This record gives sequence, structure tokens and C-alpha cells, in this order.
Amino acid sequence: MYINSALDRLQKSPLKTTEQRKDLIKILFKNGDNHFTAEEIHAQVLDKNYNVSLATIYNSLKQFTSFGIIKLIKTSTEKMYFDTNIKPHHHFYFKDTGKLLDISNDQINISELPNIPSDNIIDSVEVVISLRKK
Repeated sequence: MYINSALDRLQKSPLKTTEQRKDLIKILFKNGDNHFTAEEIHAQVLDKNYNVSLATIYNSLKQFTSFGIIKLIKTSTEKMYFDTNIKPHHHFYFKDTGKLLDISNDQINISELPNIPSDNIIDSVEVVISLRKK
């Protein structure tokens, strides 16, 4: 279900539906909603003996993000994660393990936002709550 939905979004995008892109989609979405770094995806590519370089993975992830197939999440450490859950939601970031955990929108209540610069509208608000062990 997740893989087919992502492949459908890929086919509807202006990107070519190459074997490499399809292989990456299968890795990204095989377990449903998940978070990955490019390096983690590269390790899985190597395990499966797919012929995809790390540079191609970074380029593909950037393109997938641009066309709404995945989301980019930046943590306070400036580490980049790619999120297969493209619905609006927030995250816990566990600094000790480097993992992300989804938080549903209804669990966060934002009562006030700052004034935004003129000629702009709010596109989205995403909260990343960084945690560390006591």
C-alpha cells in the first residue's frame, strides 16, 4: 500500500520513473511511515546490491522532497532525515540515539505565532522536540 502510493506519486511527478528511483521507493516505504538518513538508505542499497551511489541517493531524496513524495526533517544538530509520512505532524528527536518519533498534530497545541513578514502566508508549522537522557 505505502510503496504503491509512493510509486503513484512518483509517476505523477515530472521525474522519470527509473529503476533506481523505484528501488529507492521500495526501500523507503517497505515498512510504512519511517525516518531515514541518506547514509542509512545507502547501507540498505548496498545490502540489496542495488547499483545506486550515495550522490544519486542524495539527489533522488532532494527530488522526492521537492515533489511531495517524502518530507525533509532537520534536527537541532542539523542532521537531515527523510520522512515517508507526508501528512502534517511533528517529531520527538532523541539526541542520544539519533532517532525520530512522530507526534500527531492533535497532540500539539500552538496558541500563538509571531507576526509574519508582509506578502507571505504560513505554509506549515512543524515542531521538533529534542530530548536527551537525564
